[in-house]
Amino acid sequence: KYLDHNAISRILKTEPTGIGVKGEQIRKDKPDFFYKDSFCEYRTATIETFYADDVLKSIYRFLLPAVDELSEYVKERKLYVKFYLKLEYYDNSFPAVTLDKKFIDICHKIGAEVDQDVYIYKD
Repeated sequence: KYLDHNAISRILKTEPTGIGVKGEQIRKDKPDFFYKDSFCEYRTATIETFYADDVLKSIYRFLLPAVDELSEYVKERKLYVKFYLKLEYYDNSFPAVTLDKKFIDICHKIGAEVDQDVYIYKD
C-alpha cells in the first residue's frame, strides 16, 4: 500500500502545500539526499497568537469534515501521520500550548502523533 497524494487532496478537498515521494531527490545541488518516505504537507499561514487553539482552528475547516474518511484511508494503507507544530516564543511572552479535545480526538481517529518544535528568540 502506498500514499496517493491525489487521494489525500480529494479527501481533504484542498491541495497540499508540499509533497515528497520516497526515493525522489530532495535538492538538485545535493545529489545524495533523497526522501526516505512519501509525504503530503499542509502548512498554515503564520498566525501570531498566544494560544495554540487559534492555529488549530485554521486546519479544522478542511480536516474536520474529512476525518472519518481520512481515518479509513490511513488505516487501510497503514500510513504514518504526524502533525508538526512550530512554536516561537519571544522574551517575556508566555503562550499557552494547550491542545484542545477536538484536536486530540482527530489525532486519535487518524492515529497521528504530534511533534512540537520550540524556538525562543531574544527581543
